[in-house]
Amino acid sequence: MDQDFYISDKDWNKIQNYSQAAYDTSKSEIGGMLVAIEDEDGDWELKDPVIVKQKISGSNCVLDKDELALYYTKVGTKLKNKNFRFVWWHSHHTMDAFWSGTDLTAIKEYSDGDFSFALVVNLKEEYKLRVSVWKPFEIHEDVDLTIMSKAKKIPKSIEKEVEEKCSSIGYSYSKAGYNMGKSTQMTLVDMETINHGGQKSSVELSGDSADYIYAYNMVDNMNAKYCDGRLTYEMWIQAAMLANHHLVSTYKSIYKIELMTEQVLNENSLIATPHEYITVDPSLDADYQREYEDWLETKQYNASFGVD
Repeated sequence: MDQDFYISDKDWNKIQNYSQAAYDTSKSEIGGMLVAIEDEDGDWELKDPVIVKQKISGSNCVLDKDELALYYTKVGTKLKNKNFRFVWWHSHHTMDAFWSGTDLTAIKEYSDGDFSFALVVNLKEEYKLRVSVWKPFEIHEDVDLTIMSKAKKIPKSIEKEVEEKCSSIGYSYSKAGYNMGKSTQMTLVDMETINHGGQKSSVELSGDSADYIYAYNMVDNMNAKYCDGRLTYEMWIQAAMLANHHLVSTYKSIYKIELMTEQVLNENSLIATPHEYITVDPSLDADYQREYEDWLETKQYNASFGVD
């Protein structure tokens, strides 16, 4: 692309401070919005990052639909005489800055326009900025973002805003996996559209359930490295097998990462969410699964009193 993309050090620092505050308080991702405004030279300035009410966890952030609608209306009215686009941004905290399957699903939510922007950052201040052209043909390109010098101290106002607007995602457990509870949230993916099967129990888990989040993050990282060529198919299978061993030996988990043929992996690594790679190990009997549910329920009860 011929255009340049840039952001002020003040606005970049604000995104980084939001991200660091979310990680410091709950080891979670966080997301929000900003705008890209075309200047007189045809370049694009990213500015005015904000967060809205949302649910956050170590591997997901879900923005409130009603809050987003208010944001779109307010900003649209303010900038109605400028050529601008909304930009969805989110953090990957300590993970690499890359486009996960979940992220790609979220980006497609903006496909009703002519083109859109998305930004992912991490706590090492790495980033990826994607321009997605939707009409007349779908094209995606990661572009450079010019950033000024960066400050490190998180203002108290940022920490307070993150604490007020972000709460942990709740998961409900079933023998076939986790499902998101019904809500008025949007992005990164609508979990209710994924058919897990099985009967839900009444056990409610916090977003930092270690075994499931470990499996989720492993799939996210494995797929990112597979898509950009850092992992071969054989290396992907080996990584999945090692992760499954770790899930059993360390977490005593009922979950495993599904192994698949090279053709299936190639067809799904860019579009499937990590949740779709995680299943309950069919070799585990019902007694083990009940024991696992009891263990999780006890862990949650202890956590409510600040006990690990």
